[in-house]
Amino acid sequence: MADVVFSVKMNQETRDRLTKLVERSGMSTKDFLAQMVMHHEINQIRSVGPVKELDELHRHLYKIEDICVRLVRSRNGEATVSEGSAQVAELQATVKRLKRERNELASQLAAHTSEFEKYGLEEW
Repeated sequence: MADVVFSVKMNQETRDRLTKLVERSGMSTKDFLAQMVMHHEINQIRSVGPVKELDELHRHLYKIEDICVRLVRSRNGEATVSEGSAQVAELQATVKRLKRERNELASQLAAHTSEFEKYGLEEW
């Protein structure tokens, strides 16, 4: 079936809400409206009474969505782990630098302490 133009007059607020919903969905307006009509039809069928096939399809769809969510989370987790590894490496470099600075300061303190001891100034 060929696509046809469908236009509707609506208030600006409704249009803005619809535009935001379409943008968030990542679908085209055409696909979004087709999905919205399908959901409306399914809800009408369900309102008449439970339909075993629809319930079964819903369970399968839920499982698929759950798998997708877990995949996304695991990918995000991998990114988090690599970001965490980078932070650990950065912290280790900072620790090395601070230890080096501490050793330099300890050497300077020892040098100044021995100078004071030369002049008989044990406490400063």
